[in-house]
Amino acid sequence: MSCLEAGELNTNEFTRDGYSFTGWNTAADGSGTAYAENESVLLSTYDGATVTLYAQWGQGTHTVTYYVDGSVASTQQVNNGEKATQWQPQAQTGYNFKGWYTDSACTTSFDFNTAIDNDVALYGKWVAWTFTIMFHKNGGSGSMSSIEVEYGKSYTLPKNTFTYSNGWGPWAQRYSFSGWNTSASGKGVLSYADQGTLEVNEDFVTKLNFNESGRSLILYAQWTR
Repeated sequence: MSCLEAGELNTNEFTRDGYSFTGWNTAADGSGTAYAENESVLLSTYDGATVTLYAQWGQGTHTVTYYVDGSVASTQQVNNGEKATQWQPQAQTGYNFKGWYTDSACTTSFDFNTAIDNDVALYGKWVAWTFTIMFHKNGGSGSMSSIEVEYGKSYTLPKNTFTYSNGWGPWAQRYSFSGWNTSASGKGVLSYADQGTLEVNEDFVTKLNFNESGRSLILYAQWTR
């Protein structure tokens, strides 16, 4: 380019790992005259001379993207070579947060002591609360095994196998099973029919005041003459 004619500077084709190109300068340390990429310039000051423009570099940044339930929940800009700051998602009823993973299947956990040198996608792992459901004969006889249930799922309760009778022989008073209740008196917050559907959802944990995994629920057999 003639130093007496305006012209457009070339597009930068240099690269530098971990850095971003920020423009040109007549001094390597950036203390000279600065020019933008593709800037139209007239270098009249340097008429007849060869002018060297030095690429200027800024520390590169990378994006750390946090995914929750398949959607972007947050992003974070991290300077090249620095560490990401762990982002804490909002609590979800019925689930425990188990950390960030580098794959959507949540099999490989991410180490936040890792120096970031490229864009990173992280996926939150959530584990559903689990509960034990136990069955009480409530004056009857027999036995039934407990069952394990998980938040967010629906279950069919097992068929009642308890029986209840009062007395012996022809004088015995036999009772009919009428369902399950969370109270022996039948006045509890939840009741279910024999082989009824148990929904382990927000209504379930709210009524029972369950705020963590591992809690147990006793269902009492209800009897009618």
